[in-house]
Amino acid sequence: MRSRLPNGWADRIVGPGAEISDPLTGLVSKDYLQLRLAEVYQSCAANGLDIESEYALAIVRVELDGRNVWHRVLPMIHVGESMRVVFDAGESLARLGEPMAVALVRRTPSLDRRVQLLSRLIATRTGDDPDARLAPTSVWIEYLPTTYAAARGLLTELGR
Repeated sequence: MRSRLPNGWADRIVGPGAEISDPLTGLVSKDYLQLRLAEVYQSCAANGLDIESEYALAIVRVELDGRNVWHRVLPMIHVGESMRVVFDAGESLARLGEPMAVALVRRTPSLDRRVQLLSRLIATRTGDDPDARLAPTSVWIEYLPTTYAAARGLLTELGR
């Protein structure tokens, strides 16, 4: 029997491993976030905008060491739900790795308050669930670098 070779992007999209989002957290994949970042960098360049002053990443890092599988997944479910509540205006919300989630956000005057709200909401949700209680979760804003290549490197570093 002859093996079938992919015919292009359509095979990649419908083939195995082409998950766009994590079904448990509802957060999109790193690959999808990289695509969105490319679009944002392209749009800023085309419109003469400075990416560093227009966009940022709101980042959540959860300490999951020493937890069993379910107790590693459950906090990230709460993180995904919390991110969708706080960033509900079309932001791209992604999971970079097991303990890391990010939101590609516009830099607005309310961004600091929204990130603080996200931190409090995650603390409340995980604190109310005895199976998801966490050590303090780190939530911060990471400004995007000037080039798309550097942004991809940043995502790789964050996902480790």
